[in-house]
Amino acid sequence: MTLSCLSLALTLGILYFFDDKPLDSWPLYLSLGTIISTLAQISRTSLAFAITPCLGQAKWNWFSQREDDVLVFRTFDEASRGPLGSLQLLWKLKYRHLASLGDLVTVVMFGYDPFVQAIVDTSGVEVLLVGSSRAKIRASNRICVGEEQTTGKQITLTDEKGSMGPDTVVFRESALTADFGLTLAVYDGFVNKSSALIDPYQPSFSCETADIGYGNPVAGAIAKSTNLSITFDNVARSLTAWIRENEGVWITASSTKKWEFRFCIRWPFVTVPVAVMVASALYLGLTIWQTRKHGVDIWKEDALAAIAHGLDQESKAKICQAERVGLRNEAAMGMKVTLRQGMYGEVELKDVGKEA
Repeated sequence: MTLSCLSLALTLGILYFFDDKPLDSWPLYLSLGTIISTLAQISRTSLAFAITPCLGQAKWNWFSQREDDVLVFRTFDEASRGPLGSLQLLWKLKYRHLASLGDLVTVVMFGYDPFVQAIVDTSGVEVLLVGSSRAKIRASNRICVGEEQTTGKQITLTDEKGSMGPDTVVFRESALTADFGLTLAVYDGFVNKSSALIDPYQPSFSCETADIGYGNPVAGAIAKSTNLSITFDNVARSLTAWIRENEGVWITASSTKKWEFRFCIRWPFVTVPVAVMVASALYLGLTIWQTRKHGVDIWKEDALAAIAHGLDQESKAKICQAERVGLRNEAAMGMKVTLRQGMYGEVELKDVGKEA
């Protein structure tokens, strides 16, 4: 029992320490799940070694206080060997005896390992990189499309009669010279990158009429496009890259983050192992108290004790005779026994129905 408690305490300590810690913080070669599973197996196995003798002692305590069928003695014995016998004893006792707690612990104990293994999980979170260089990106809130140049030609706007008046406007003609880089960025958006090594100015479009000619390459690309959405998405990306590179400024008011996987301990699953441990400790203590209270010898699962303090000679002979005709269980079913002192001072299971 002590080893089981220490294993569970160590398990809870490890889980508490590594909860919400990065996966790379685990120092051992074996994974956290492997360590927890090993500790759980140690805890469950040592716990079974503590509960099994208590169930074995329960049958002696049971018959020392009451009369019952001799088959119940066998049911108690089977309960100390596995969950199937524990379920049968639970059905027999109807939760009216201390042994029911031990049976319940034996049954629930088989869910000990799965619940422990379900405790450890992982989750991904974004974390801020402390002390690292900040991420930078270019952004722009303006764009230069070209330069305005005056041609020198004067233009005069007059009234409807062509005469000069107070509403006459005189200005010089000007022209906008497009930015070469911006124009090239637009053209670059129409370039078929997959065939750039073959023909860098052939857009990724097809035209059923090969003899159609276009003076403007942009107009020709649009006319030949089979998917205008993809075409203008390419142009938009090309323009965005050029604007950020030539008109943008570096924005450094940002932080660098990374995606990090961490241990995520699902604490609700801890309740089952802890509840089993508490119930087992309680059952062990109550069994010791009950045994001392009724003055029953500590025989537990001792086979020699079952032989020495089993049925009296007449009851044994009755069952053996019934066994010859295949009615052993029927003969035992109607035999009420209790733990009493014999004529020579020995303690044995005596058939109280025979005495009546």
